[in-house]
Amino acid sequence: SELSKDVVHVKTCYIILPAGTFSALSGGMGNDFAAIKDGIVWAGETAEFDKNGMVIGAYLGTQAGTSEAVGDDTVPGGAKFTASGYRNSAFIPRLTGTPLRLNGAKLDENIFNVVNQTLGTSTLPATPSQSAQGVLAFQVGGDASASQKAQAALTFGLSGDQVSVFPSRRIRVDTSRTDGVSVSSEGNVEVATSGLVTTFVPSVPDPQGFAAAVATALPGATSEMRWNGSWQVIGTDGTTYVGRPQWGVRAAVSGAATFSASADGNLQYSAAGLSQTLFPDFHDYTTLQATFSAEFKDPALKVVPRMNGTAQATVNGMTYLLTPQWSLVKPAAVAQKPAWWVDNGSIYIRNADGSAQGFTVR
Repeated sequence: SELSKDVVHVKTCYIILPAGTFSALSGGMGNDFAAIKDGIVWAGETAEFDKNGMVIGAYLGTQAGTSEAVGDDTVPGGAKFTASGYRNSAFIPRLTGTPLRLNGAKLDENIFNVVNQTLGTSTLPATPSQSAQGVLAFQVGGDASASQKAQAALTFGLSGDQVSVFPSRRIRVDTSRTDGVSVSSEGNVEVATSGLVTTFVPSVPDPQGFAAAVATALPGATSEMRWNGSWQVIGTDGTTYVGRPQWGVRAAVSGAATFSASADGNLQYSAAGLSQTLFPDFHDYTTLQATFSAEFKDPALKVVPRMNGTAQATVNGMTYLLTPQWSLVKPAAVAQKPAWWVDNGSIYIRNADGSAQGFTVR
C-alpha cells in the first residue's frame, strides 16, 4: 500500500480496514458515506480518511487520477485544454479495465449489463466504447415492457435516436448499493454494479467540436464543459450563458455545425448528422438550494434538474418547477443586492461567485 497523509491507495491484493472505521458513516450520518460492508479496499482503489481515522470516501483509481488505470481521468491535466477557448473541467473516469473488485470482469461490460437488465433494454453496441474525450454514444432497443420503456425514458430521456453521455467524477466504492440504475438527487444517472457506483451525465457527442461551433457563432467566446454536462459560455462582453444538453440525440441532415432557436426558447445544436436540444441550466445549484433552504427553514429542500430545461424544487412538501434564464447578471450589477430578490416577475438568486441568475416559478 501507499500511504500519504490521510489517503491510502492499494496497489496489490487488498487491505481490510479496522472494525468501526465506517461506524459513523452509514444511514446518512457522519460523513454521509455508506459503509463498505466487509471493510475491504481492493487493489486499484483509494480510501480517504478524516482526522479521526474515519473513511470519508473510497473510489476506484489512483489519488492523483492521472494514470491510465481504470477509474482515472480519461483526459487529465493540461490535455483538457485542447481547443482554443475551450476548457473541460470535468473529471471523466476511464471505464475500460478489470477492477479486482469485479473478480476479473470488465467494468464497462458490467455497467451496461446492469443497465440492460434493469431497464429491459439492449444497448447498441452492447458495450459502448468511450471516445478520446470520454463520451459514450449508444442506441437503445430490445423488447422492453411498457413499464420498462417508461423507466428507460425517465432515466435516460430516451426521446431521441441515440443517447450521448459521459461518466463524471470518481467511481465510488459503495457495497451498500444493490446492482441497479437510479436517478441521483442531482438529476444524473447512477449505475451500481458489484459495489462500484458510476455517475453519468448528458453530453454533446463531440465536446471539442461543440466548443469550436460556439467560437464560430460567438467569435472570441470561451466555453467550459462542467462536471454535470452543462456548458458555461462567456462572450467577449463578459456575459455568461449556462446551458445543458438533452440526453437524447436525433439524426439530422449532415452539414456545418449550427445553432438555431426554437419556439420554446431552447436551442437546437446540429453537427455531423446529429441534432440535440440545449436547455438553459442553473449556474450554481448548491447556492440555490442552500439559500432557499435557509429562507424557508426546510433542511430537506431539494432542487433537481429535469430533462426539459426546468428544475424541480421540493419545498416543505410542495413541488414547484423552476425555469432558469440563459444568461447571468454580472457581479458588479448586483453587488448591493440581497441573497435573493424579485424583479419584473422573475426571482433572482446570488451565486457563490457573485453573479446572479433569474428564474420563473410555476
